[in-house]
Amino acid sequence: KLSIKPGIAYRTAVYDDTKYSDTIQKAGIFNAKGHIVSKTASIRADYNLFHSKLRLIGGITLNEFNYPDTMYPSYQLAATYRVNKENLVRAVYSQAPRSSNVFDTYIDQTLAYFPSGFRSFTRMALQGNKNLALLTTNMIELGYRSKISSKMNIDIELFDITGKHFSALVENKSYRETRGSDTLTIVPLVPTNLPLILKQLGVTVSVNYTSKQIQVKPFITLQQTKMKNYAPYGVTPDTGEPLHIYSNMGGKEIIKSTPAVFGGASVNYVPDSKWNFNLNAYYYSSQTYSHLS
Repeated sequence: KLSIKPGIAYRTAVYDDTKYSDTIQKAGIFNAKGHIVSKTASIRADYNLFHSKLRLIGGITLNEFNYPDTMYPSYQLAATYRVNKENLVRAVYSQAPRSSNVFDTYIDQTLAYFPSGFRSFTRMALQGNKNLALLTTNMIELGYRSKISSKMNIDIELFDITGKHFSALVENKSYRETRGSDTLTIVPLVPTNLPLILKQLGVTVSVNYTSKQIQVKPFITLQQTKMKNYAPYGVTPDTGEPLHIYSNMGGKEIIKSTPAVFGGASVNYVPDSKWNFNLNAYYYSSQTYSHLS
């Protein structure tokens, strides 16, 4: 009735572009040797109760990276309950962070270099951030499955997903360096955590009809994604600019790039042992994407 599975993992990856770039002018991407290390320990448990009518599944993984030097948990708790032979309900709660990213950690690249006065120069540069909080999502899922007949069943799923710790290249406070008799002003663009929070709510309904010669599987999803605290400005407050990444705290709006409705169906027809006909169709409601480069 009880199954427990522990596990450990160790990964290391090296990215080195010093052989292919001008490390003085920083014309490459990293202009150095980037090293990403991840260590994980995990345990998974599966337990059946009440003559296997109730199944509990739990798993947790602890992820530790060299950068950022913080322990990140990833877990999932799930339960399924078989009401009877025809009906099943389920619930899931989970959290997952993304992995450490070599670009965000080690980027070191000159975007522009130009004179800005007598013996003064300005350098705009991409710079890595070794303390960036990792994007993390939490999900709640509630599901119901019913066997309507020997040939048909229906599945209904409600989901609630929240994402935080998004990041983007953002202009941070400039600083000065002295190189000989020259003064160098550095304007850094650094991967920076945004106050943005995304929340997606939705429901999916799917049907599966199967007979000896035909299988039909239609589905439809209704959903909405809202964002909170998002301001379309790529600077931090310490730059002195009046509009910055925190200029819209508390603000909410619906994201138009998420389709409010999407669905489709697949039909598979087998008239005999030599022939198979398959039809797939899908539909998306209107979406609007915005891109700035």
